[in-house]
Amino acid sequence: MPRNRPSLDTGFGVEGPWLAEIANVLSDLHDLLDARLPQPQDDTGKGPVRISEPAPDRPPAQAEPVAEPAPDEPAEEDPERVTEPAPNLPDRPLPDPPRRHGRGSGVEAWQAFADAAGVTYPADASRADIIAACEHAGVITAA
Repeated sequence: MPRNRPSLDTGFGVEGPWLAEIANVLSDLHDLLDARLPQPQDDTGKGPVRISEPAPDRPPAQAEPVAEPAPDEPAEEDPERVTEPAPNLPDRPLPDPPRRHGRGSGVEAWQAFADAAGVTYPADASRADIIAACEHAGVITAA
């Protein structure tokens, strides 16, 4: 059944071949829908269309509830502290550190103490550098 193509007025100053293409596409869509949809049952062409959908073979199965995942447990208030000794410190007791000033506070004394404590320091380190390395390693407290 042929159908008349719509004619759009260009009253707003719109012209061009693009408008004709849009009208053609819309008309093609209308023709496609007319061909795919069921036609009215009565002679007037305006009555309701009865559509029957297939019924399922059996009623739907009983729904099963879905279990939610357990909520995250709160973190421990006071976690246990690790009491392992530091791996780079020796287990034997350290000698007392050398004095920081005066007699017995030279570079050689601090090098011997740092070597005994397992503290690394540069070869050209001064006495103050070795003391700072020992403080950083936690072998002695800062003065």
